[in-house]
Amino acid sequence: MSTRARDWLLALLVMAIAGALWILPLTLRPQHVPFWPGAGFSDLLISHWPNAFWIQQSIAEWGQIPLWNPNILSGIPFAADPLSGLWYLPNWLAVAFPGAIAFNTLFWIHLTWAGLGAWALAREEGLSKWGAVLAGIVFGGAPKFVAHIALGHVGLVSAVSWTPWVLLLTAKTLRQIRTEQSWLKWGALTGAVLGLVFRADPRWSIPLIGFAVVYGIRNMLRDRQSGLKLRRIALAGVVAGVFAAAIAACLGLPLWEFLRLSTRSGISANERAIFSLPLEGLLGTISILEGTPEWLAYFGASVLVISVLAMFNPDRRPWFWIGVSFFSTILALGPATPFYNLISALPGADVLRVPARFLFVSALGWAFLAGYGLDTLLISNRDDIKTRGVKIWLFAITSLILAVNIGLGIIGGVDSIRQLAPMITAILVFALISIFIADRITLRRIIPLILGVVVIDLLWINVGLIEPKSTEAILSDRSELTSFLQSDHGISRVFSPSYSVPQPQAVINGVELADGVNPLQLSAYRHYMEAAVGLDAGVYDVTLPSFPDGNPSTPWGFQADGEALGRLNVEWIASDYPLEDDSLTPSGIVDGVYLYRLEGLRTRSWMESSENDLDWQPITITQWTPNWIRLQAAGPGVVVLSEVAYPGWRVLVDGEPSMLLTVNGLFRAVELEAGEHEVIFQFYPITLMVGIAISGVGLLILLYLWLRR
Repeated sequence: MSTRARDWLLALLVMAIAGALWILPLTLRPQHVPFWPGAGFSDLLISHWPNAFWIQQSIAEWGQIPLWNPNILSGIPFAADPLSGLWYLPNWLAVAFPGAIAFNTLFWIHLTWAGLGAWALAREEGLSKWGAVLAGIVFGGAPKFVAHIALGHVGLVSAVSWTPWVLLLTAKTLRQIRTEQSWLKWGALTGAVLGLVFRADPRWSIPLIGFAVVYGIRNMLRDRQSGLKLRRIALAGVVAGVFAAAIAACLGLPLWEFLRLSTRSGISANERAIFSLPLEGLLGTISILEGTPEWLAYFGASVLVISVLAMFNPDRRPWFWIGVSFFSTILALGPATPFYNLISALPGADVLRVPARFLFVSALGWAFLAGYGLDTLLISNRDDIKTRGVKIWLFAITSLILAVNIGLGIIGGVDSIRQLAPMITAILVFALISIFIADRITLRRIIPLILGVVVIDLLWINVGLIEPKSTEAILSDRSELTSFLQSDHGISRVFSPSYSVPQPQAVINGVELADGVNPLQLSAYRHYMEAAVGLDAGVYDVTLPSFPDGNPSTPWGFQADGEALGRLNVEWIASDYPLEDDSLTPSGIVDGVYLYRLEGLRTRSWMESSENDLDWQPITITQWTPNWIRLQAAGPGVVVLSEVAYPGWRVLVDGEPSMLLTVNGLFRAVELEAGEHEVIFQFYPITLMVGIAISGVGLLILLYLWLRR
């Protein structure tokens, strides 16, 4: 085995072991679901797990990869939904084995991948093997990663883990251009990986593209003495952009169509700036503050102390990474500074939310500063370090860490046990470096000790960020209720004003919901529900209905329009609190939930008169699948499905294409002439088909570029 291969293998092993440590509560209990401590909800359970189960069920029961999701919001385009997990290949591990252990394995794989990528990029930057190992440990073990694992953000964690790899490929492409070698295939691969990031989580691809461009410009300027081939660099950028668009197209084109018709396309600047890091949150870089996990800005107090040494690195002053750490933290503050508004003005950035996620970029910046800091000890002369006042700077940052943590402990608002980690690890690193400078410990001994302190620092924090919960206990919650409501698909729906029927339990039992949680909701559907249940008009929210105080069990003014809900085929209303409404018939309490049957329920399909839509007769659906519906009907009249109309749905009458109508601003319909007819509704969106074709061609060309001699 070559030295290079051995280094890669050892780095992979180190990052894999470290990755298992960062999520230690899940490593020890892999069949448990990660939650933020004290939280009642997780995106893993709300979206990702039900979607994986839905894909598996659709393939097993109907032999179809589902393009439509009927389980929430009365139906949404599944293939266009980034949360579906369809287009990011690693997610199919959870499709094959839908459960906690598969998702926890995905989290471990991507933390390992993030650490290995940071190590590889650090080696490309010229850091020593020990400096690169430290960079990999710090980035892969960033508490920001673990916090989002606790939130269940499967797609975001996956996408961010590719960040150092995109930068690495950018650097390699520029190097190939300088040597006039295989720059074309490297540019294509860089774009393809960006497209893969888009598939994992489209939101991260936008800041990552900006980061890669800035990183590329920095590398060009740093190596300008070797001659800038600007024309070829520009061409490589175009190639990367083309391949990024091609690989992303299978999700990108359907998503573009979905966004145009969704509530997300019209969100305000204030709605985009939700969860901006508050100014006082900057103290979170040297202490663990209480608050939302989105604001977690701690990268390790020991890391900060080591990073001070980076300023004294004699070979490569890491000013680029200092700038990365500084400006990404500034962007995390959102509208508190003018920089965020400039970023928001860029194309595509208007759909981004939660500025605090720029802290992921800060995490990579601090990881590299720590790597450069450790290299300072490796390559500097002890006497030189003494004469440059390094100990004064180290003492100053250590004192600041102690002062802030002690001060926060006095005024409250922090976890006293967790708060010990920044103080103890900062003191230990300061002491180790001071002893080394005093020539009382060898370099061979101090390196593993420093690495050990950093691991303890991050592990101490990360272990407390995850509260594992038993999958069986979670899925048994409201099991009696969902069993009571259980029905075959296409029979009837349930609406809950209080999220009383959790989405994973609903999917398992075939309960279709007229409510739901998803960042993308069709504007036409939300507008319809404004009248049907009394929603606030023009309000963006990831939940329908909205919960003004964040607590679903708090009444918010539900008002049922029996006719509107009846057209939605809503049979049951399930509420955590009693409802007063004449159109609802009380049907008892199950699992502590108040159940009401809706008066005026319509069947899932009906025939109505062209002149009077209140004159209707039920029609029985003869065959139902996620992607098409078959029924028999006798005209003349209008066949209406209690299904949401959306581009890509088409209708065949007796095998011939017919005009698809939209009635009441929402429902699919078709007008029939006199006589018996077979009607089939099919979902084959042109944006999806074109997107798949483009992605397929892009992948084939990429393979050709890399396999040709």
